[in-house]
Amino acid sequence: MLHGWDDDFEGELSDIDYVIDRGSFGNLPEIVESYCRRSGWRMCQVLRHETTAAFCVCSSIADPSMVVALDACSDYRRNGTLLMGSEELLGSRQALPWGGFRLSDRTELKYRFIKAAAKRKPVDEIGSELAAYDLEVRGACVDWLLNNWQVEMEGWSMPQIGRSLESLFEKTRKPVGFLGFSSMTRIVDRVLRPSGLVVICGERLSEPVVDRLHEVFRGLYFRRGERRRGMGLKGLVSVVRSTFITVPRLNGAVRRFLGRGVVLDLASENDSDSVLAVADHLHVRCLKREGVEV
Repeated sequence: MLHGWDDDFEGELSDIDYVIDRGSFGNLPEIVESYCRRSGWRMCQVLRHETTAAFCVCSSIADPSMVVALDACSDYRRNGTLLMGSEELLGSRQALPWGGFRLSDRTELKYRFIKAAAKRKPVDEIGSELAAYDLEVRGACVDWLLNNWQVEMEGWSMPQIGRSLESLFEKTRKPVGFLGFSSMTRIVDRVLRPSGLVVICGERLSEPVVDRLHEVFRGLYFRRGERRRGMGLKGLVSVVRSTFITVPRLNGAVRRFLGRGVVLDLASENDSDSVLAVADHLHVRCLKREGVEV
């Protein structure tokens, strides 16, 4: 695990960030689906946001509103820039009492520091947490920043941390390899196999049920939600941008263009079956797209 292990998962859980070795990353969908199957869950979406990172959305078979995202990476990248390799992230890992592993304190501080810089987090939000690590761990981070990124830490006061984060941001912000083969393949795949979903609700599904569909499936399953009267060009763009869309009806030409994986007709479904029907559809679509055998 990359972070979030220290509260024993007692709080509200939406996503889990973890690292997997580079050799196993290509088998990530099979690994996640196998674990879900043993646990009474299912994998519904795999969203690849970097060449070495994938966001696997999983939910309970009994209750699709119980959902979590398993956000995996091998190498940690941001906009194509390699920030930390999988060997470094997995090195000196420490066992967790309930199973699995977490980053060592040294590695965790390096990861949190460079992630805060790359995402340009305000120092007043993250600075005190970074400064709370013990002296030896902070010293190792200072050496790493200087040797790997030529960033010199003046100290651990909030202004000093802020200047170091800004300096590191300048070194990490330039996209690298955006037009590389792997990046282009990922982008083309997102266009040809959109991660969005268009649900035809017809006249039978009541408004409260449509509200419930949006409540369950917006957020982790999909990045955004839209209620539309029809599709049009903007609607097609929304599908590519991982949007959950409900429409009362859809003409045949648009349905054929989008394909069965992207369009789900619930017009003949009962209210009570609609949420499960969407989750079942996403699960089957995901396994087919990822080539995972049931």
